[in-house]
Amino acid sequence: MIAKTILVSLTGAAFGVVAVAGPASAAVINGTGGDDTLRGTNMSDTIRGFGGDDRIFGRAGDDQVFGGTGRDLVHGGAGGDSLDGELRADRLDGDNGNDNVDGGRGNDTVSGSFGADTLSDGVGDDRVLGNSGADMIDVGGGSDRVLAGDDNDTILIGVDGSPGTPSRRDFVDCGDGLDTVIFTDAGQIDPRDRFVNCENVN
Repeated sequence: MIAKTILVSLTGAAFGVVAVAGPASAAVINGTGGDDTLRGTNMSDTIRGFGGDDRIFGRAGDDQVFGGTGRDLVHGGAGGDSLDGELRADRLDGDNGNDNVDGGRGNDTVSGSFGADTLSDGVGDDRVLGNSGADMIDVGGGSDRVLAGDDNDTILIGVDGSPGTPSRRDFVDCGDGLDTVIFTDAGQIDPRDRFVNCENVN
């Protein structure tokens, strides 16, 4: 069977609903400037929400999903997905698989699930949920809340502004497992940060 790709682009600034059928066909799905509901295939799709407050479901396959400029809800589904919330306050869930989830700008909720995920919250006051799996969690600017979950996780704490000025007022619960917290970019422990159940803090 020859692999093929389906291109679906909605037009107009109002809203749209797309669900692409065909288990042997990957899709490139583009939303509108409105509030869209976009559903991928069971193949490796590329989905862009663009403007509006979108609901995006990658389903199976190793999908690439870009939320766009609205307040989006993104579920990767099964597979090793790459999710980027881009702008505004988004909720992103990698679901099953080894996922790469980036909240982007805004006050986001970023979640892994089963699998060894790479989670980045970006800029903003974010909430990060590692859940199961040995995750790599990159904590950016803002006052963030991190619940790493099960397994042996690595949490990277970045800095804001000039070197030596840590990103602010983070709460990190490393959860179960042998976990490591590393301060990057000349960062250092700030007395306003709080770490719970973290075996190694460097």
